[in-house]
Amino acid sequence: MIEDELPRRASLEVWFEVHTLSHDRWTIDTITRERKVAFEEAECIIRQFRVSGVRVVREVYNPDSRRATMTTLFEDVHGTNTAGRRGARTHRGN
Repeated sequence: MIEDELPRRASLEVWFEVHTLSHDRWTIDTITRERKVAFEEAECIIRQFRVSGVRVVREVYNPDSRRATMTTLFEDVHGTNTAGRRGARTHRGN
């Protein structure tokens, strides 16, 4: 088979989201490709005491299967710090 005829596999897309908790509702605050940036933003939000909670989520999207796996890497709600306490959740794209 000629190389150009081989099916191309899309590479996985990795994003980091910073979610904030306010009035019992989680909202996406920041989206970045850089893990370090996401954690720095989360730390800044925590120091400002402007929300009830903050978490950092890694999302890995596979364009071939149109599936995304989301994993909570860090969560701090009312001073309760958890790291990756929640399991991975899989979501199907549109």
